[in-house]
Amino acid sequence: MDPIESANQKIVLLYLLDALPGLTEPQLVRLALDSQYMDYFQFASRLEALCDDGLASRSVRKGEAVLDAFGQPVRRVDSTPRGQEVLEALRQSIPVPMRAYLAGAVEAARGDLRREDSVLADWAPGPDGFPMVHIRLREGARDLLDLRLLVPDAGAAERVCTTWKSRTQDLFPALLRLFLPFDNPPPDEGPPTE
Repeated sequence: MDPIESANQKIVLLYLLDALPGLTEPQLVRLALDSQYMDYFQFASRLEALCDDGLASRSVRKGEAVLDAFGQPVRRVDSTPRGQEVLEALRQSIPVPMRAYLAGAVEAARGDLRREDSVLADWAPGPDGFPMVHIRLREGARDLLDLRLLVPDAGAAERVCTTWKSRTQDLFPALLRLFLPFDNPPPDEGPPTE
């Protein structure tokens, strides 16, 4: 193992954690692998080393709204104050092409991550055996939509989740129009009678 390559990979992870606080582990692994500075096994090893050295931490946040595939709150990864100090000390040693790539990747990821944390869909078997789909649309800390529905089978549940995540921008306004038809106001009941 090349110690310089290993150090650069840890710096990449610290950079991502500093620029995008509160990443989930899957989000961090995706960004790290997209950088092409490391493979999955190097990622896992470097993240473990950062946590062991007190430069990064993994934890479930109180009140975490995002759930994993097993219905459990996701763990978030953050740099620690010590990790931020190390990054600041080493920031200038990051090669210019790597720094430019990381800055661009962080900007591109911000919008995707915001959407990922605000458009949620999952499913689990319901009490009667039919899949219960749970879709949500969040804006900050509040829910704009929180809907649960039973569907006939797992395939339908997967389709609902995939469709919600990929077409939220079409579906949410369509739902609002169904429930609140703005172009068809309720009929006028006339003047009050005495």
